[in-house]
Amino acid sequence: MDVCSLEEIQNLFIFYDTCFSKYFPELEFYCNEKEFHVHSIIRKYSDIKGVCYNTTHFIIEMKQEYVIYLPLSIDAKSVSYTHLRAHETKANL
Repeated sequence: MDVCSLEEIQNLFIFYDTCFSKYFPELEFYCNEKEFHVHSIIRKYSDIKGVCYNTTHFIIEMKQEYVIYLPLSIDAKSVSYTHLRAHETKANL
């Protein structure tokens, strides 16, 4: 993941909102200068650990140990979240 300045992250989200969010209205994507919303859940830019992209998704790694995949392609899955921490079991609690 690339670590970007707050201003660079904000610009990436503005770019995503302008160019891609219209193709995925089910995401209810919105951004402003302090935060962004996906599925009406508010997240702060300051909680972002890193960002990158590939041919199908804009990938946001959050400090809370999960990654958000925002689609860049109509063929891509709408949105997904991947938790970075392995599932805990009774054996390792």
